[in-house]
Amino acid sequence: MKKIFRLLRWAFLGWIGMKLFNGFKYLSKFGKLLIFGAISSPKESKLLPKSSYALFFSALSFDLTKHEMISENTTIKIFGLFSAFDFVVPENWKIELKGSSDNSDISNASKCENENAPKLIIEHNIRFSALNIRTKSSASD
Repeated sequence: MKKIFRLLRWAFLGWIGMKLFNGFKYLSKFGKLLIFGAISSPKESKLLPKSSYALFFSALSFDLTKHEMISENTTIKIFGLFSAFDFVVPENWKIELKGSSDNSDISNASKCENENAPKLIIEHNIRFSALNIRTKSSASD
């Protein structure tokens, strides 16, 4: 009977180790990882075609109104657990949201109808978080 419990214990520890390894492997895809902190707007005036952030119990606040895109489509990939994401975008940018959310709030106040406008794609995987996308004019309302 002791051998069975020992075997089950090692199997359970192996399962936990596998879950942790897969979680770290998923998080290694992100450019910036932040736990219990805050990130504000990037310093560069040009927005890179791809950037990614993983946040745990943190906040990300980007004012992109003075930024310009290098390419016509720019992707920001975000992962959040108990976090807040706030993007202020120019009124002439088109915003596309892709991804999943679980017990999260997503608000997109950007309403650009121009087909030729630069497109910001936000790929999100957020849990128990808030994602707010707004323009400068809607921020002052």
